[in-house]
Amino acid sequence: HLPVSYSFQLQSSEPDGLGWQHKRYQLLINDVPVSNGQFITHLQAGRVVKFNGYLFTGLTMSTSPVLDENTALQNALTDVGAVRYKWQDKDEEAFIKTEKGDPSATFYPKGTLEIVQLGGNTSNDFRLTWKFDVYAQEPMSRYYVFVDAQSGEVVKKESRICNANANGTAVTAYRGARA
Repeated sequence: HLPVSYSFQLQSSEPDGLGWQHKRYQLLINDVPVSNGQFITHLQAGRVVKFNGYLFTGLTMSTSPVLDENTALQNALTDVGAVRYKWQDKDEEAFIKTEKGDPSATFYPKGTLEIVQLGGNTSNDFRLTWKFDVYAQEPMSRYYVFVDAQSGEVVKKESRICNANANGTAVTAYRGARA
């Protein structure tokens, strides 16, 4: 078995109007974050009264990638298969720099290592992955793409653009109710 070091990193601490303090922690294994590995403590007068979240134990896995970030990104882009990406458009790149107030900001995906659980909450299938935020312009899509850092396989893809179609009626100021 591979040596595994578990730790928690404080992500935020928020007081509420009822006197509670809520501290959110991220589970790390060998300093790599575990997707959905969030643990929240709820304190009153400095003492933990409640807690909730997901803890994973017994993981014995390598947190050293075999696949380099660039190769993993190429696998992610092949999977998305867009004709054009946001970072390939100079106007979009100018927009993100202005929006973030950072001259080095870009839509070009930067890979981060993350451990993901595949197959649902009761699964023991955990994988070390490269995670990319891939924003395509044509056709429009945006995904978190998770590439297995050992095999190079795209093991998970989460859409970041949510859309819904529903018929509705709105009351307008000058034209009455409109469908």
